[in-house]
Amino acid sequence: MEQLLDGPLRSDESMLDADRLAFLKAMNAVDEALPEEPEDDAEEDLDASRDWAADVRDVLANSPTHCAATPGRPTRRSPSTP
Repeated sequence: MEQLLDGPLRSDESMLDADRLAFLKAMNAVDEALPEEPEDDAEEDLDASRDWAADVRDVLANSPTHCAATPGRPTRRSPSTP
């Protein structure tokens, strides 16, 4: 019988380089926010859906900040305008 993995292959932060650790910390917040989606459709509970969407937006907006905070990483630039 094939056994599925149900945990991380590496659980010790000391085994990760700074880039991988920053990425995983940023993604943890995303992984926590996404499953909180309301059970009701937006048509049934628009306020709950808006609140959840705002939470996800905030987490996604902060995710690059975690990665950019790694020493030696380039800073985030604003998109160039034509």
